[in-house]
Amino acid sequence: MPSMGRRAAAAAALILLHAAAAYVAALKPTCVFDFDETLKLCGPVAEKPEECNTSKAPAGREVIDACVAAGYNIAMATASCKYDYVTKFITEQFGSPLDRDFVNSGCFTYCEVDKEFSLDKIADCQGEPRDDATFQCFMLFDDSWGNLNATRKRNVHFVKVDPAVGVTMSDFERGQAALRANCGAM
Repeated sequence: MPSMGRRAAAAAALILLHAAAAYVAALKPTCVFDFDETLKLCGPVAEKPEECNTSKAPAGREVIDACVAAGYNIAMATASCKYDYVTKFITEQFGSPLDRDFVNSGCFTYCEVDKEFSLDKIADCQGEPRDDATFQCFMLFDDSWGNLNATRKRNVHFVKVDPAVGVTMSDFERGQAALRANCGAM
């Protein structure tokens, strides 16, 4: 017959296991969007970002709506330091949930070349720990392969978008499949 010490340890381990399972089940997946060539398109002809302000990704609104309909959080991680330009573009071109409250939240990160730092800030904004369980429930839509290493370091699902068309529903479906396979909350 096991001693009381072993029983107590086993019971404590079981409680921790159930708590961990409940934590993972409570995680909410997150759609993280890059800005340039993901939600806003410039193409090779534009010399200044301001010249692109009417060119949004044709499927951008549909993908944002799909994220919301699926119950996912929305976040943005852009390297652009043009806060006024970016916030005006996304609030005017996409509106809710990319509204003024969103751009004033920590879930909107800008002027950060290091996507790892942005992903950490987004986890903080959502009140989640910076751990594998949290990051495995993130998918980053981005046009730059240069950000792949940051997503690998954080175990975030990188969804490469075509910079000529921006984010598409096909990109969303690929990301959602990765979340289903790896995000314990789904």
